[in-house]
Amino acid sequence: MTEKQNNILFFGALGVGAIVLYKIGTALGLIKTAEEKANEEDAYKLTAQSNADATKINTANPMLSFNPNYWVTILKGWQKQNNKTAVTAGELNKLLNPVVNGKSYNVNLAGYCDRVYNAKKIWFRPDTEQDVFGVLRSLKNQAQLSKMASLFLEYYKTDLLEYIKSFMNDAQQAQVYNIVKTKKIL
Repeated sequence: MTEKQNNILFFGALGVGAIVLYKIGTALGLIKTAEEKANEEDAYKLTAQSNADATKINTANPMLSFNPNYWVTILKGWQKQNNKTAVTAGELNKLLNPVVNGKSYNVNLAGYCDRVYNAKKIWFRPDTEQDVFGVLRSLKNQAQLSKMASLFLEYYKTDLLEYIKSFMNDAQQAQVYNIVKTKKIL
Protein backbone atom coordinates (compact mmCIF):
# COMPACT_ATOMS: atom_id res chain seq x y z
CA MET A 1 0.00 0.00 0.00
CA THR A 2 1.17 3.47 -0.74
CA GLU A 3 1.60 6.17 1.86
CA LYS A 4 -1.42 8.01 0.46
CA GLN A 5 -3.61 4.92 0.90
CA ASN A 6 -2.29 4.45 4.43
CA ASN A 7 -3.19 8.08 5.27
CA ILE A 8 -6.68 7.66 3.82
CA LEU A 9 -7.26 4.51 5.85
CA PHE A 10 -5.83 6.12 8.99
CA PHE A 11 -8.00 9.23 8.76
CA GLY A 12 -11.05 7.18 7.75
CA ALA A 13 -10.59 4.92 10.79
CA LEU A 14 -10.02 8.00 12.95
CA GLY A 15 -13.30 9.54 11.69
CA VAL A 16 -15.28 6.33 12.26
CA GLY A 17 -13.73 6.03 15.74
CA ALA A 18 -14.74 9.61 16.56
CA ILE A 19 -18.32 8.96 15.48
CA VAL A 20 -18.51 5.76 17.54
CA LEU A 21 -17.07 7.54 20.59
CA TYR A 22 -19.56 10.41 20.15
CA LYS A 23 -22.48 7.96 20.00
CA ILE A 24 -21.25 6.14 23.10
CA GLY A 25 -20.69 9.44 24.91
CA THR A 26 -24.20 10.69 24.18
CA ALA A 27 -25.73 7.33 25.13
CA LEU A 28 -23.94 7.43 28.49
CA GLY A 29 -24.80 11.09 29.03
CA LEU A 30 -21.16 12.20 28.90
CA ILE A 31 -21.78 14.35 25.83
CA LYS A 32 -24.84 16.60 25.64
CA THR A 33 -27.11 16.41 22.62
CA ALA A 34 -28.37 19.58 20.94
CA GLU A 35 -31.74 19.13 22.65
CA GLU A 36 -30.12 18.79 26.09
CA LYS A 37 -28.06 21.92 25.46
CA ALA A 38 -31.20 23.85 24.44
CA ASN A 39 -33.07 22.68 27.57
CA GLU A 40 -30.13 23.66 29.75
CA GLU A 41 -30.00 27.11 28.14
CA ASP A 42 -33.74 27.58 28.74
CA ALA A 43 -33.39 26.59 32.40
CA TYR A 44 -30.38 28.92 32.75
CA LYS A 45 -32.36 31.83 31.27
CA LEU A 46 -35.29 31.19 33.63
CA THR A 47 -32.93 30.98 36.61
CA ALA A 48 -31.18 34.21 35.64
CA GLN A 49 -34.54 35.91 35.16
CA SER A 50 -35.74 34.65 38.54
CA ASN A 51 -32.76 36.17 40.29
CA ALA A 52 -33.21 39.46 38.48
CA ASP A 53 -36.93 40.03 39.02
CA ALA A 54 -38.57 39.02 42.28
CA THR A 55 -40.62 42.20 42.54
CA LYS A 56 -43.61 41.03 40.45
CA ILE A 57 -45.61 37.85 40.43
CA ASN A 58 -44.69 35.91 37.32
CA THR A 59 -46.69 32.80 36.48
CA ALA A 60 -44.54 32.02 33.42
CA ASN A 61 -41.36 31.41 35.41
CA PRO A 62 -41.66 28.79 38.16
CA MET A 63 -37.93 29.04 38.92
CA LEU A 64 -38.66 32.46 40.41
CA SER A 65 -39.93 30.61 43.47
CA PHE A 66 -36.31 29.70 44.34
CA ASN A 67 -35.68 33.40 44.97
CA PRO A 68 -35.59 33.95 48.76
CA ASN A 69 -37.51 37.24 48.47
CA TYR A 70 -40.28 36.14 46.11
CA TRP A 71 -42.62 34.94 48.88
CA VAL A 72 -42.84 38.54 50.16
CA THR A 73 -43.91 39.67 46.69
CA ILE A 74 -46.53 36.91 46.60
CA LEU A 75 -47.89 38.01 49.99
CA LYS A 76 -48.00 41.64 48.88
CA GLY A 77 -49.96 40.55 45.81
CA TRP A 78 -52.37 38.63 48.05
CA GLN A 79 -52.74 41.70 50.30
CA LYS A 80 -53.54 43.91 47.33
CA GLN A 81 -55.97 41.38 45.87
CA ASN A 82 -57.79 41.09 49.22
CA ASN A 83 -57.65 44.81 50.10
CA LYS A 84 -55.58 44.18 53.22
CA THR A 85 -53.20 46.70 54.72
CA ALA A 86 -51.26 44.02 56.59
CA VAL A 87 -51.05 40.27 56.87
CA THR A 88 -51.72 38.89 60.33
CA ALA A 89 -49.71 36.00 61.74
CA GLY A 90 -52.75 33.74 61.36
CA GLU A 91 -53.25 34.73 57.73
CA LEU A 92 -49.56 34.22 57.03
CA ASN A 93 -49.77 30.75 58.57
CA LYS A 94 -52.83 29.90 56.45
CA LEU A 95 -51.14 31.16 53.29
CA LEU A 96 -47.92 29.26 53.85
CA ASN A 97 -49.69 26.19 55.24
CA PRO A 98 -52.84 25.88 53.11
CA VAL A 99 -55.82 23.62 53.68
CA VAL A 100 -56.65 21.64 50.54
CA ASN A 101 -59.73 19.41 50.39
CA GLY A 102 -60.09 19.65 54.15
CA LYS A 103 -56.50 18.50 54.75
CA SER A 104 -54.10 20.89 56.47
CA TYR A 105 -50.62 21.09 55.01
CA ASN A 106 -48.53 22.31 57.91
CA VAL A 107 -45.00 22.09 56.71
CA ASN A 108 -41.78 22.23 58.62
CA LEU A 109 -39.74 24.39 56.25
CA ALA A 110 -36.71 24.29 58.57
CA GLY A 111 -36.84 20.49 58.52
CA TYR A 112 -37.12 20.55 54.73
CA CYS A 113 -34.06 22.80 54.58
CA ASP A 114 -32.13 20.24 56.62
CA ARG A 115 -33.27 17.38 54.34
CA VAL A 116 -32.12 19.23 51.24
CA TYR A 117 -28.83 20.26 52.85
CA ASN A 118 -28.13 16.69 53.95
CA ALA A 119 -28.97 15.29 50.51
CA LYS A 120 -25.56 16.34 49.20
CA LYS A 121 -22.91 13.66 49.20
CA ILE A 122 -20.31 13.53 51.88
CA TRP A 123 -17.36 11.19 51.70
CA PHE A 124 -19.09 8.23 53.35
CA ARG A 125 -22.62 8.69 51.96
CA PRO A 126 -23.82 9.12 48.35
CA ASP A 127 -26.08 11.93 47.15
CA THR A 128 -29.76 11.37 47.88
CA GLU A 129 -31.48 13.41 45.20
CA GLN A 130 -34.74 11.61 45.95
CA ASP A 131 -34.88 13.51 49.26
CA VAL A 132 -34.82 16.80 47.35
CA PHE A 133 -37.52 15.60 44.96
CA GLY A 134 -39.63 14.49 47.93
CA VAL A 135 -39.29 17.85 49.64
CA LEU A 136 -40.24 19.72 46.48
CA ARG A 137 -43.25 17.46 45.91
CA SER A 138 -44.35 18.05 49.53
CA LEU A 139 -44.49 21.82 49.08
CA LYS A 140 -47.95 22.98 48.03
CA ASN A 141 -47.09 26.31 46.41
CA GLN A 142 -44.33 28.58 45.19
CA ALA A 143 -44.67 30.83 48.25
CA GLN A 144 -43.63 27.91 50.46
CA LEU A 145 -40.65 27.17 48.22
CA SER A 146 -39.55 30.80 48.27
CA LYS A 147 -39.91 30.96 52.06
CA MET A 148 -37.87 27.75 52.29
CA ALA A 149 -35.21 29.32 50.03
CA SER A 150 -35.16 32.30 52.39
CA LEU A 151 -34.66 30.04 55.42
CA PHE A 152 -32.02 28.00 53.57
CA LEU A 153 -30.08 31.17 52.84
CA GLU A 154 -30.39 32.25 56.46
CA TYR A 155 -29.33 28.88 57.92
CA TYR A 156 -26.65 27.77 55.47
CA LYS A 157 -25.53 31.09 53.94
CA THR A 158 -25.97 29.71 50.44
CA ASP A 159 -28.58 29.93 47.68
CA LEU A 160 -30.95 26.94 47.63
CA LEU A 161 -31.04 26.55 43.84
CA GLU A 162 -27.28 26.86 43.47
CA TYR A 163 -26.81 24.31 46.23
CA ILE A 164 -29.14 21.85 44.50
CA LYS A 165 -27.36 22.41 41.18
CA SER A 166 -24.00 21.68 42.84
CA PHE A 167 -24.76 17.96 43.14
CA MET A 168 -27.41 17.25 40.50
CA ASN A 169 -26.83 16.46 36.86
CA ASP A 170 -28.83 18.04 34.03
CA ALA A 171 -31.52 15.34 34.00
CA GLN A 172 -32.06 15.70 37.76
CA GLN A 173 -32.20 19.49 37.45
CA ALA A 174 -34.82 19.07 34.71
CA GLN A 175 -36.81 16.91 37.13
CA VAL A 176 -36.60 19.70 39.73
CA TYR A 177 -37.94 22.14 37.13
CA ASN A 178 -40.76 19.74 36.18
CA ILE A 179 -41.80 19.41 39.84
CA VAL A 180 -41.67 23.14 40.54
CA LYS A 181 -43.60 24.16 37.43
CA THR A 182 -46.66 22.26 38.69
CA LYS A 183 -46.88 24.41 41.85
CA LYS A 184 -49.44 27.19 42.14
CA ILE A 185 -48.25 30.62 43.22
CA LEU A 186 -50.25 30.57 46.47
